[in-house]
Amino acid sequence: MTAQLKIDLSALARNFDLLNTRVTGEVAGVVKADAYGLGMAPVSQTLWDSGCTTYFVATATEGLALRTLLPKATIYIFEGVQATSQKKLLDANLIPVIYNHHQLQLWKPYKQHPIALQIETGMNRLGFADSTESDVFADFEVCLLVTHYANADNPDDPYNQLQRDRFTRFRRSFRQVPCSLANSAASAALDSSFHGDIVRPGIGLFGGSPGAFNHGFENVATLEGQIVDIRQIAKGERIGYGSSYTCPRQSTIAAIGIGYADGVRRALSNCGQVSLNGSRANIVGRISMDVTQVNLEGINPEIGNWVQFFGNDIYLREVSSLASTIDYEILTGIGARVERLYSSKKDGYQETLNPSVG
Repeated sequence: MTAQLKIDLSALARNFDLLNTRVTGEVAGVVKADAYGLGMAPVSQTLWDSGCTTYFVATATEGLALRTLLPKATIYIFEGVQATSQKKLLDANLIPVIYNHHQLQLWKPYKQHPIALQIETGMNRLGFADSTESDVFADFEVCLLVTHYANADNPDDPYNQLQRDRFTRFRRSFRQVPCSLANSAASAALDSSFHGDIVRPGIGLFGGSPGAFNHGFENVATLEGQIVDIRQIAKGERIGYGSSYTCPRQSTIAAIGIGYADGVRRALSNCGQVSLNGSRANIVGRISMDVTQVNLEGINPEIGNWVQFFGNDIYLREVSSLASTIDYEILTGIGARVERLYSSKKDGYQETLNPSVG
């Protein structure tokens, strides 16, 4: 393998601890999409060992996988219930987050089992918006109310308060039911009146930024590629597909064994950077499926050196900004063939950790 993603599980645990100092409610873990590409098993084990007992995932399939890892955890399923998933949810004691009347009808035969309700407050995406119809929920065991801020990454936006007020009006019919409003951005940047009883951080736990400002989360993931070839390219010679880069002088060009199939965004062609031993170098030419080329002039590289695409030298937020995207997309886009290596407080990086927890 010439591409690796190094995950610092001790930094993950410290980010969880940091959030616990900032909120008054419970800190849950959002581990959907294979824990944002970092690996559900080692991530959920680390959070469990840190005291996290409540989790959110996107699908029933993800919930079933998490249940095998965390038999005692409370697990919510954002997709709610589908026509083929009722029995799976029941058998695994998974809680669907119901968001429309069709799903309510699907769950009606099992109404003695708990559900969460998604409340529409301003995303205009999923959820119940009319608080006057609360009678339709009377026969159901509602254990949590959930909503989602559209602009929590901008804490000064008055839309945040508008959404909170809409939620408060809906909640009047469910005064004894706990609620969950805040993601990473809201948990870190908005005061406790915006949080609810359970906060749902995802990207913040994993060291990313849920906005254009620093919340103090530690870096967790480091993406590296290995130099597989080095050559001297003469002045005037062109690099890569489309000949989009021309060497202004004789240059040391290294080929890195990682490309867009591994999650290095093609948008970083001719504008991204890598780091080798703390020295930065420019990506040149178009990033291809398996190879990225870098001008390492003046750095004295060797074949086999590992270069960093993001991590402690090049922050994830910087990379996502250059690629005109967000931290979430960068992490979840890391390809399956990239080797995941995990470190804990007392161990060095290793390929796998024992995924069994409980």
